Amino acid sequence: MLIKPFVPAYEPSTRSPLKRTDLLNRRRIAVSPKGRARIEEIHIDPKEKTITKICSLGSFENYKHSIGNRINIDSSIMITNDLLTGERIGCNIKSQTPNYSDTKTFQLLNFNEFDYWNWQDRANSTYVLQEGDRVYPSKYVDEFIHESTFNPEFIGFGINSIEDTIQMPYVNFVGLLDSFFTQWGLGYPFDSTITIDTKTKEFTPRFSYCKELIDDRSALAMFGAYAKEISKLVDLISHYSLVEKRHFRINVFTNAYLAIIKVTDMDYKEMSFDINSSHCDHFRALVNNKIARKDYDISEAAGLIVTNKNFGSISSEILESVNYLTDIELF
Repeated sequence: MLIKPFVPAYEPSTRSPLKRTDLLNRRRIAVSPKGRARIEEIHIDPKEKTITKICSLGSFENYKHSIGNRINIDSSIMITNDLLTGERIGCNIKSQTPNYSDTKTFQLLNFNEFDYWNWQDRANSTYVLQEGDRVYPSKYVDEFIHESTFNPEFIGFGINSIEDTIQMPYVNFVGLLDSFFTQWGLGYPFDSTITIDTKTKEFTPRFSYCKELIDDRSALAMFGAYAKEISKLVDLISHYSLVEKRHFRINVFTNAYLAIIKVTDMDYKEMSFDINSSHCDHFRALVNNKIARKDYDISEAAGLIVTNKNFGSISSEILESVNYLTDIELF
């Protein structure tokens, strides 16, 4: 859950974080063994009744937990929601744009109608570790099919490798799962666990939320919308699996900042793999799908993501902003 884990792994606490006076502005930083960092922030305004979460990904210049150390940020997303209903008020995205050079290039998308910060300043390329920042180790930080240069050719080869391994079209399976759950991560913070069987089409979603932040009625409405969209997802991936004569079991965990997707091939269990995505990866997930299929924005699989009534406008604008990928010839 968004609030509960705001203590470092090496400093356990049994106190209720909702009773703490510093609740309104919290930040922690997850770091992988390779020095990749995910900056997780929450800002609550009880007067305006809004909650803003920020998720950013980058790499430490020098992997030390010391004040003044720098994290070079290559993607970031800021979401503002109504504190009571969970309704999205605004969203800002910064992400790398694909290119064939060693130089990072960035793109900014602005959906915000209600903003506490100047996003141009927030979206700068470097974060300096500050006194009081809490850093904890995590193996769920590294991006999937990603390199710091965001090279389309590298991504294309990775997609081909996945398709050859699992014998499934990328955008109809891995890309669909990745973009679906990163898109839902754009919404109000909640935890969920889902188990999906593509052969029986059975799925068991579980959902939890912080009752101090959202009322039961609004939470149930949000869960109902989430379960309805998962049902559409299950129908699609089960259909594609049947066409390819494959059987998968999929276990998913999501929280406010990431989605962990474990895929088990029930016929060839040695082919099982994990997808670990931070929610600010949604831009990257759609780029990967666009590289895998140039007409992705009008495909059936894309429709599940783009037409999602809660966040479809964000995904649609991302896809419009990367239409230049239709001109890229990878092979």
